[in-house]
Amino acid sequence: MRNAVLKKTKPLTKKQIAAKIKEVLKTGQWMLRRSNAGISHNNFAWQSIGVWTEAPDWNPKPECGGGLHGNISDSDGYWTNGKDLDFCAVEEVVKIDNEKMKCHRAMILLRNKLPDIKIWKGSLDVRGCDLKGVTLPKEIGGSLDVRGCDLKGVTLPKE
Repeated sequence: MRNAVLKKTKPLTKKQIAAKIKEVLKTGQWMLRRSNAGISHNNFAWQSIGVWTEAPDWNPKPECGGGLHGNISDSDGYWTNGKDLDFCAVEEVVKIDNEKMKCHRAMILLRNKLPDIKIWKGSLDVRGCDLKGVTLPKEIGGSLDVRGCDLKGVTLPKE
C-alpha cells in the first residue's frame, strides 16, 4: 500500500474542521470523492481526517494520474468505487475532461456526511455509500445514482 508523503502533523480539531468547511464552501475549493476508509485507487492511503494529503507524483497536466482525484460540483461524474463519500478541501485544482478533477493537496474534512451544499451542477454518484444522516444538495443538475444505498437515513434539503 502506498501512503501519502507528508510530515506528521496533528489533525485539525472539530472546531477547526467546522471553520475550514465554511471557508471552502465560500471559496469553492472543495471536492467529493469515494474511498474505502481513506484508501483509494491503487491502494493509496490518504492521511486521516483533518490532515493534508499530498500527491507524491503531482503533475499539473489535465490528464489522469499525477494527483489526488475527485469531483467538483460541475463534474459530469466519473466516480471510483468505494463505500465512503469524502468531502475534502483542495489546493491546485486541475479539471480533467469535465468528468473529474485532480489536485496537488487535499484534506478530508467529512466522511459520509455532507455540509450544506446548495447546488451540485453535475452528476452525483453515491451508489453503495453509507449515507445515514446525509442531507443531499437541494439541486442536482445531472443524474443522481443511489443504487445500493439505504435511503432511510438520507435527508432531503429544506426549502
